[in-house]
Amino acid sequence: MIIESVKFSCGCECDLGDYKFVGFSQSTTFRYTFNEAQQGTVSHRNQDVDYNFPACKSGHKLTIDDLHLVHGDSATTFTLYNTKPQVLENLAKHLARTRLTVTLELRNALVTLDEFKMFGQFVFDNSGKIRRLDLSQNKFSDEVTKLAAGIIARTNTLEEVDIQDNQLGEKAFKALSDGIQKNKSIRILQMKSNNPGKAGAKAICGFLKGHLTITVLNLSLCALKHTGAEYVAEALKKNSTLVELNLDRNLIGDKGFSCVVGAIKSNTHLLTLRVESNEIGAGGMKALAESARNIAALQRLFMRQNRLDKEASRSLAVVLAAMPALTEFDLGANILAEDSWGVISEGLAKNKSMTRLSLGGNVVKDAGLVAISRALQTNRVLRFLSLEDSAIKSEGMKRLSSSLSFNQSLEELVLSNNVLVDEAAKFLGLGLKLSASLVRLRVEGCKLTELGLKYLLDVAVHKTGMTDLSVSGSAISPAMAKLLGDLVAINKSLARLSVEHCTLEEAGARELGDALRVTRSLEKLNMMGNGIGDKGANCIFQGLAKNESLKSIDMRANGLTDAALGAVESALATNLALTRIDLSENQIGEAGMQQLELVERSNSYITIICSKAI
Repeated sequence: MIIESVKFSCGCECDLGDYKFVGFSQSTTFRYTFNEAQQGTVSHRNQDVDYNFPACKSGHKLTIDDLHLVHGDSATTFTLYNTKPQVLENLAKHLARTRLTVTLELRNALVTLDEFKMFGQFVFDNSGKIRRLDLSQNKFSDEVTKLAAGIIARTNTLEEVDIQDNQLGEKAFKALSDGIQKNKSIRILQMKSNNPGKAGAKAICGFLKGHLTITVLNLSLCALKHTGAEYVAEALKKNSTLVELNLDRNLIGDKGFSCVVGAIKSNTHLLTLRVESNEIGAGGMKALAESARNIAALQRLFMRQNRLDKEASRSLAVVLAAMPALTEFDLGANILAEDSWGVISEGLAKNKSMTRLSLGGNVVKDAGLVAISRALQTNRVLRFLSLEDSAIKSEGMKRLSSSLSFNQSLEELVLSNNVLVDEAAKFLGLGLKLSASLVRLRVEGCKLTELGLKYLLDVAVHKTGMTDLSVSGSAISPAMAKLLGDLVAINKSLARLSVEHCTLEEAGARELGDALRVTRSLEKLNMMGNGIGDKGANCIFQGLAKNESLKSIDMRANGLTDAALGAVESALATNLALTRIDLSENQIGEAGMQQLELVERSNSYITIICSKAI
């Protein structure tokens, strides 16, 4: 999308040619925001960025209604903060110009009943263009919610409806359920953070029994408790379309979870279930274990932050061994203790379907890791294992290292936020060397010493097939920066590298800049928060001038000023691979912003994200 031309309301004219919003490319998804004064805001990837429209020669402020927008192939989101007639008329003009279906958002709106009636008629009149309707964060009254239900019922082109964070009560939910039941096109329904009560939950789950299009339903943070979960279970027994259900943070407890488990035994369509933070303990896990062999469809189960203690771990072992279709299981941040891992490892050793397992945030320690390592020696399907923040020590890492030489499936290992002493890092490096399959390793926040980093980087430099490495949060000395440069320059498979907050400074940037000249594999580099300054940035961009592989670089918070931007411009004169540069949180002034704007105009393939120094 490009602003093709501008005509000021006062009669002055200005031709901007192919003027683009700074920081966005033609392939970007835009959000146009309309407030009462019709001033414009554009945002990207859920991050609002104010765009300061210029004033004309007479000082009149340009409004978004003065812009002639040329809509390309990108999807568009239009956001309203009220529904006054002038705003709707303005929006109708823009909807008429686009060939695409759009998302229409009404956020934080203070609307009267009559204004919402006009909004409803507007949606109906333009229903052929509106694919997604977002009415979240409004705190509608029951009367307005009833009108919203009518809008949903009549707009049979909607594929997604979002009514999150509205604090809607029983009456509102009953009205909405009537409207949704009449709609025959909705596939995704977001109802997070409301308060439906028993009657509201019963109404929603009642229509769900026979609804033929909804595939994704989010009821997280709706205070369902065990009674609401029982209604959900009754719906699941009869529903034949739902594939993803989110019940996070509803305090359904063992009783409610047991009801849901009983329902999914006979449901052959549900693939993903989220029940995080629900106070599920031994009773709920026992119900899951008893039904495990009969749950034929469920593939992904997320159970973070429950109460899976030692007693629950016995049932958990059965679940791991018996559920036939389960491919992803998140058990992070429970209270699984060190002495629970023996029985869990037995279940993992027998598992023949799971490819992703998250255990981080539990008390694993050495004994737990020894048990897990034992399971890895015989497990042949697990590809992803997360053990972040698990109090891992040297002895456990030694056993893990040994098991990696036997395991032929594990591709990604996450050990973030474990304080790895030198001996533990040495064993990890050995395991990385011995493993034939491990190619992605994350050890950010592990506070590796210079020697610990050396153990890892020495192996990684020559690790065949390695694609991802994150050592963010560990201080990298000039000597280790040279080894890091060797990794980038020599390893022919490394595609993504994260060295965020590693105190690289200018010397480290110089080593990476030299490596960027020769690498043919690195595609993404995150070096946020390294204090490299303008001189360090010059080294990086001089390397990028010769680079043909890197697509994205994150250089936020590095103390850059306008003086570094000449190197950016020079690099982009020859580099045709880069598509994204993030220069946010630096010290770039107004002149620098204008310079980047010109650079982006002349390089249509690049997105430069930047914020002006405050």
